[in-house]
Amino acid sequence: MITRPVLKYNGGKFLLAPWILSYFPEHDTFVDGFGGAANVLLQKPRSRAEYYFDLDDDVTNFMQTLGNRNTATELIRRIRWTPYARDVFEWSLSKPVEDEIDRALQFCAKCWMGLGQKKQGTGTFRVSGNLDKSGGHIPAKLWSDLKSYYQAAERLRGVVIESKSFFDVAEKLARPNTLFFLDPPYLGAVRGSGNLYTHEMKSAIEHERLLKLILGLDGMVIICGYPSDLYSSTLETNGWVMKTKQTRDNKRRERTEAIWLNPLCVAKLEEKSPRLFE
Repeated sequence: MITRPVLKYNGGKFLLAPWILSYFPEHDTFVDGFGGAANVLLQKPRSRAEYYFDLDDDVTNFMQTLGNRNTATELIRRIRWTPYARDVFEWSLSKPVEDEIDRALQFCAKCWMGLGQKKQGTGTFRVSGNLDKSGGHIPAKLWSDLKSYYQAAERLRGVVIESKSFFDVAEKLARPNTLFFLDPPYLGAVRGSGNLYTHEMKSAIEHERLLKLILGLDGMVIICGYPSDLYSSTLETNGWVMKTKQTRDNKRRERTEAIWLNPLCVAKLEEKSPRLFE
């Protein structure tokens, strides 16, 4: 269990994780198909087998470095003695360095010190945070809090971490007792036009391909998104159940977050809680 995110990451789900986890059925194998900051994985109980996948080499390098006992301590030491400074942030926007630990530090600094996009070479230095005590946080203070890195390093032990596309691994890991948790980049039509990730997935065609894949998976599946006609017409007409929760995005705008659960997932949950979906 982590007490705060290890990365400030677009769509990270740290605060939503307890709600999402309340809909997790019992499972033997867990697959985080679009891993990102791993906020759900890092807050869930361990499964017999666990997999984390993300196409972004920077985020997978960070997770591999933090999850490796030979590099985790040194990464945390470097974070500890790296100041919260504009020069550091500008360094984080430069071309990734070759040393895996410094590359992880570079990516971590970009996530915590930057506003806006996390794509390579973009973003604005996060200076003040909240100074009037009405809410929010002080960015430099968060940067100095190292506890979650130790917590995450311990939790990542035993997790397979790979920079691979979910499309390439899904069918190989599909089993009735496998739970696939998917939090892909959201559909552009409901999210907006901004580019937030190195590997975007804004087009309807890309999401149609993903939905077609998960409809045929032999396993339990939960997928996140904003409510959309595409997801409703594709999933709910095939017996999937949508659950929603009101939240706010990183600009404090009200949003409706949704998760869709496939029929096998719903059936497994109803075995334990028959009234859950009434």
